[in-house]
Amino acid sequence: MNTEYLDQSERASTRAQIYMESGAFNEARKAFVEAADAMLRFSEAVQGKQKANAQQIAELLLKKAKLAKEKADGESRPVAPAAPATPPEPAVPAEPAVPPAPPEPVTPPAPATPAEPVTPPAEPVIPPPPAPPERPIPGLDSSGRPMPAKPVPGSEAEKADKPKTPEKPKNDNRTAITRDLQSYQRNAAGKGSFGGEDRLKFTPVESPNVHFSDIAGLESVKSAIQMKVIQPILHPEIYERFSKSSNGGILLYGPPGTGKTMIARAIATETNLAFFSVRCSDIVGKTFGDGERNLKALFEAARENGRAMIFFDEFESLAPRRGGGSTIMNRIVPELLSQMDGFQKAEGTLIVLASTNRPWDLDSAVLRPPRMTERIYVGLPDQAAREYIVKKELDPLPKEETPDYSAIAEALEGYNCADIIAFTEKVKEAPIRRGLENPGVEQFITEDDIAEALISSHSSVQKSDLEAFSKWEGTQR
Repeated sequence: MNTEYLDQSERASTRAQIYMESGAFNEARKAFVEAADAMLRFSEAVQGKQKANAQQIAELLLKKAKLAKEKADGESRPVAPAAPATPPEPAVPAEPAVPPAPPEPVTPPAPATPAEPVTPPAEPVIPPPPAPPERPIPGLDSSGRPMPAKPVPGSEAEKADKPKTPEKPKNDNRTAITRDLQSYQRNAAGKGSFGGEDRLKFTPVESPNVHFSDIAGLESVKSAIQMKVIQPILHPEIYERFSKSSNGGILLYGPPGTGKTMIARAIATETNLAFFSVRCSDIVGKTFGDGERNLKALFEAARENGRAMIFFDEFESLAPRRGGGSTIMNRIVPELLSQMDGFQKAEGTLIVLASTNRPWDLDSAVLRPPRMTERIYVGLPDQAAREYIVKKELDPLPKEETPDYSAIAEALEGYNCADIIAFTEKVKEAPIRRGLENPGVEQFITEDDIAEALISSHSSVQKSDLEAFSKWEGTQR
């Protein structure tokens, strides 16, 4: 999907250049905005230097869109006629003023304003050009001559042509670029409303294409989700008969690395809901009121889809207990509560799904029904789940003999899903190392490789964390 966004941006940018060369500036502006939008989507899916480069390219595309808009606006203004370099013959006043010379004409008295000498000049008298209009004509200087073309944005000539006044420091933050893009898209669509920004900043991601069959074990969790989430969406008529709303909130909580995010993606795939995946950093802004505005935008975008699910990952960072030193969170949490109340009452199928590793840090008002109607504990993988993961990772690989997957899974008790994957990666390292040391010699995974990986692996789950979950559940009954 990342390369698809790059291809979209390249195609739109090429199309925009063609429009610019042909003088279709309005179409060029729209194409540049489309290219910038695709590049921003690509930047959201990558990290590090690649992300920064994508943001800079998006900003450059927006500058080109701005240039195309200026050219389009210049063409749309009424243009006063430019002064011709050499006026046509009828415009010369001296010719009609001199009639054919009669024989011995009587010279009339001289007028108040002396006329030009009767002697015809060698060159036609050219009247002075009209005074330039008050508003300069785009593309022409004050004397009517074409102005030199503007330098390409971002080029050395363009930098040298800029005024020497101190410039604001360049901000390559994705949010700043997105806001600029939002402004262009609103203008292009003829909309100045808040709704245009909603659709731009918060859009559902492509279908995760994750199914419950891809999730190892956790049968009790999947069964609870089927009854409390999936079936109400797939069979709404049964729930409507008993006035049971399928809207509301579901909280997935448990130790880290147990598959909560994967479960959320599976729910979106199985129900075919528009999937909005959100982190705290997507909501909290840099200026006063950004968080509240972003929350409104997010929930409004979901309502427009009619069938949508908002997934908040690391929910404790967005809805912490109020009363602390953060005035930002003390403002955001009430707005979140208000939006969740309206979401639950909205028409269509609208669900808020959140995951957290620290449910005891959540504000108590967020946890009460119907904001969070269901709470589902996602614990560590059981024996069957651990065996499934190990077999899935190691079975396709070249091995001396088939290992005892059941024994390996038993040795990994207390590990979360991420820890088990890390163990299988260590198993692969030993034969790869031998292959590098002995080029040309075919290598296989051995029992010793598995034993060494088990010795060097450990669980990242703390016993105190599991005790904290048990204690918190006791307070919720």
